[in-house]
Amino acid sequence: MFSLTARYMRGALFCDCNELGSLDGECDTYGGQCNCKEGVTGRKCDQCQLEYYALSLTGCQRKN
Repeated sequence: MFSLTARYMRGALFCDCNELGSLDGECDTYGGQCNCKEGVTGRKCDQCQLEYYALSLTGCQRKN
């Protein structure tokens, strides 16, 4: 499923992926979801998932 905005804009959403949290800086054509590193979430890969912390170049660290 893709968002209505993506359909209206013909799939064109600016990626703006977070350099620390994304794998490659590219995103899905529809919806603009970036490819996130381990433990990272958010459309731009700019937040740590639950049970993770400390966003860095290697992703987010799992809480012990």
